[in-house]
Amino acid sequence: MPDMITRHIDPAAVVKRGHEPQARGIGPALGLTQAERERASIASYVRAVVADDRKELQFFREVRQLVERDTGTTGRGLSTYMVPGDVTTRGMAVSTDGNLVDLQGRGFAAALDAASLIGRLPVTRLDNMTGDATITRETVKGAAGWLAGEADAAPAAQSTFGQIALTPKSVSATVTITRQLLRQSGPAGDAFIERALAVTVAEAVDRALLAGTGVSGQPTGLVNVAGIDTRAGTSFALADAAAMLRVAEGWGATESASWVAGVAVAEDLRTRPKASGGEVMLMDADDRMLGRRVVVSRSVGDQVLAVMPWSQLWFASWGALEIGADPFTDFDTGKVTIRCLWSVDFAPERAASVAVATALT
Repeated sequence: MPDMITRHIDPAAVVKRGHEPQARGIGPALGLTQAERERASIASYVRAVVADDRKELQFFREVRQLVERDTGTTGRGLSTYMVPGDVTTRGMAVSTDGNLVDLQGRGFAAALDAASLIGRLPVTRLDNMTGDATITRETVKGAAGWLAGEADAAPAAQSTFGQIALTPKSVSATVTITRQLLRQSGPAGDAFIERALAVTVAEAVDRALLAGTGVSGQPTGLVNVAGIDTRAGTSFALADAAAMLRVAEGWGATESASWVAGVAVAEDLRTRPKASGGEVMLMDADDRMLGRRVVVSRSVGDQVLAVMPWSQLWFASWGALEIGADPFTDFDTGKVTIRCLWSVDFAPERAASVAVATALT
């Protein structure tokens, strides 16, 4: 471990084995103290780049080397910063009285979860992956039958298995801020920078989740997955909603089945009666339809409505968040551009459990 990092890590501050932070983050955690997390923050890195602070940049290079060692990956250039999970994660740890305590009330991952569908839905997460993921799934259910006697043969039909392949696909997001914001911002300003990056990344991932093309580096979105239930949303009515929900129910994960809608679709469902001339709308005041929650997002297409058991959506992320800062391109206007790269992929376990309505009117 490089000397600079070794000197500044307090072993007593690292949570003991068996009581690690119960956190979902991006990138490996290095066991940094609170002071070290603040020093290694995204905003601190950008300040060091803008000021050309050689001492601090050396610190960030050494942090990056530790992250690269733990993830088995390298950045896209010496000038980028691989952010450790200590910085991106809002973590929980067990206190001496056995209660959960908040280790870090803010962070990129917390802002990302708040802004994204992935953070608001109970998807199955595979975080901090170091290689491609191959998940076995049952494509054809085996047959079972009752035996009238001991001499009877068991049913011949057996389960057929397939695989889901998840491979890293990198999403890039940029945010431009002023040098004045960097100089004058305290904790609130740092949180603003993290939140702006997180929201930009979240919107890109959400758009791909529903409508990714599967080509040109994009994941395959639910609309383009072969074998899902699709229907035109023209004159969408109660019978259409019931038919779509029937597709998503009965897979052993019905508690996770919920709707995802764009803001225009949500507006329509709030004003569309269940029956002609009725006063009860398809989407009720509690943002539920047919008893299932409706999650509304501006990243979803204006006329798209989807439902599935979301615990059967596999979402994988690789390596660490990679940050780059460009203080030169907009130097004459006093602006700095921050670029964020994150590698993810996703796929439903069963296409037959997904229902999507498009062009909903």
